[in-house]
Amino acid sequence: MTAVGKRGVLWWTAAAIWTAAYGGLGLYWARGGAGFPYAEAGAARSAGALLVGLPPGATGVTIAMIAVALLALAALRLLRRSETTMWSARSAGAVAALLLLAVPDARLLVALVNVLMLRLGDLPAMVPHQVFVLAGAFAWWRAAQADRPPGAGTRPSGHERRVWLAAVVLPLLYAARQLTWALGIHVGVSEEFVRPYTAPGARLTEAVLGAMTVAGALLTLGLRQKWGSRVPRWSPILPGRPVPVLLVAIPGGLAAIILSAAGLSIYRGLLSMALGLTPAGPSAALENWAVWLPTLAWLPWGLALGGATLHYHRRRRATAPLGHRHVPGSGLS
Repeated sequence: MTAVGKRGVLWWTAAAIWTAAYGGLGLYWARGGAGFPYAEAGAARSAGALLVGLPPGATGVTIAMIAVALLALAALRLLRRSETTMWSARSAGAVAALLLLAVPDARLLVALVNVLMLRLGDLPAMVPHQVFVLAGAFAWWRAAQADRPPGAGTRPSGHERRVWLAAVVLPLLYAARQLTWALGIHVGVSEEFVRPYTAPGARLTEAVLGAMTVAGALLTLGLRQKWGSRVPRWSPILPGRPVPVLLVAIPGGLAAIILSAAGLSIYRGLLSMALGLTPAGPSAALENWAVWLPTLAWLPWGLALGGATLHYHRRRRATAPLGHRHVPGSGLS
């Protein structure tokens, strides 16, 4: 079996194990087990969640039934170990996409910000479940990638550059709002709404968030710069050494997923308010356009960052030394 085939078996097995575990959780919830994540309504709707207010019994059984179907798909793929076909890649990719579209919401981004600001006591209760779902989506996505034929889905270099530029520029739209608020400049927001954001502690938080966003944009620059692939020689730490690919790809991929999930939640929430399904809050009012308009950049930002990170990963793997990359039929990876 080639290295590609072994990698496919590994990730399809991981996807099957995660699916079996989630199916078991579905049965547990169906029998009245604690921790059912989809019964919440208020906070979930505020975060732009898609699955809200669901009954544990029927939902748990549905999860278990879907898990059985996916386990059958994984078993069929694993019985044909030596083959990598587009049907398996597309099926696994569809599962990963559905998990990402259906479960994560804006609470993931809130949790990430709280962790970065060392506010560990403020993590929403739903976050561990969403992290677990992200792990499953990653396993299914890796299974899809392992089954993709060589060269499938490649795009011209001009496309890669546009995606990278978007990933660099889009976060600056959000950073501009945070930094102007930190400076006490409140354009596009009513005085009543912005009053809590004028306190010294709130302004410091806005400054930190703006600085973190700008730092993220600067780090994204490295995805197509020499210093993003090799540590500069003037660096006091490991000068001239190659930057580990996963040291860049894993944080970039996680940030892209979390941003995309939060951005999609914003669009879902605004659409729900526009249709009258949920009451429109002051943060969504037209007079407060500076509150919600910059957040519309989260979804394209997350998608662009994900694409730029994926291009970086593929480019670094393709240019790796012979002993560190896969050579078809050689067993090297």
